Amino acid sequence: TRQQKRNRRGVLRREALQDPNRSPFWKVYRSNQDDALVTLCGFNFQFFMELHDIFEPFYKDYTPYGDGIHITRVERRGGAKKRSVNSISCLGLVLAWTQTRGSNMVLQMLFGLTSTVLSTWLRFGRRILIKVLCQHPKAEITMPSDEELNEFTTIIERKYPRLKIHGEQWMG
Repeated sequence: TRQQKRNRRGVLRREALQDPNRSPFWKVYRSNQDDALVTLCGFNFQFFMELHDIFEPFYKDYTPYGDGIHITRVERRGGAKKRSVNSISCLGLVLAWTQTRGSNMVLQMLFGLTSTVLSTWLRFGRRILIKVLCQHPKAEITMPSDEELNEFTTIIERKYPRLKIHGEQWMG
């Protein structure tokens, strides 16, 4: 029957969810406890806020409502439409998604969002985070300097005396 199909879909409807502003994510965020935020998002408050500081301008400049494939710039005409998810929740959602192995049902309960809203903001937040990290110099992958390689070699050889590392072995 129709009710049985609905029961098997695994979707939580609005009535079964917390108010997003009183969700477990906001309880953790407002607690200001590093261990709780690390468990949920993988980062402590200091790093979360540093990441948020570079995430928020992109969040404000783009909108999740576009052609469905690309994020698009916000057109600044008249009053801006109030967003149902703010930049802190959006970043928290993306980071929690990486920690929870992507279970939308768990994320719905953590953030108080319906499946459709959650999917929209999760997709948008991932795209914004990628855009941020691709343009940020600290997110760049670089090879360590020769001095750093020598320091690493010394530390490893000290800990594992039978292992001797010579020059090119670092490069595989």
